[in-house]
Amino acid sequence: MDEVKKSDGPKFSVAEDPGFRVIHVDGVYGVLNSAGGQLTFYQDLMKVGVDENGSMAIKAVERVLVADIRMSPEVFRSTAYWMMEQAQDYEKWVVETFQQEESDKSNDMPG
Repeated sequence: MDEVKKSDGPKFSVAEDPGFRVIHVDGVYGVLNSAGGQLTFYQDLMKVGVDENGSMAIKAVERVLVADIRMSPEVFRSTAYWMMEQAQDYEKWVVETFQQEESDKSNDMPG
């Protein structure tokens, strides 16, 4: 059985706010200055219509701002560093996966 670590610090728990929801985003605008950090996430919605040939075509793109997140400069920085670590881990995984797939393909070739 795992041993529970004793701590003099406060108990820490995670709970979802009643308004919590998952949203899809296509991009983000952001700014960081001495007053704070701001990230504004958006979705791009395609406005589809029919062109002169009767085919469906994208007539316009509506950029909808879906969340505006404000934070201290330090939270902005630590979040950015954390995200960069995640991106680097993902890139490493992609390279390793691609190399493995290429290796598997070359091993499957007759010769």
